[in-house]
Amino acid sequence: MAAVTAEVTKGGTVQLVGFGSFSTGGPRGARGRDPATGEN
Repeated sequence: MAAVTAEVTKGGTVQLVGFGSFSTGGPRGARGRDPATGEN
């Protein structure tokens, strides 16, 4: 478990076959617009 934690902590991806993949980060934030004012 320490190896998994270390790899994800340094930004890597860990894949456990039959279980799933783990990585840090996520989707980028979406840029929206306020329809009332038109501001971003």
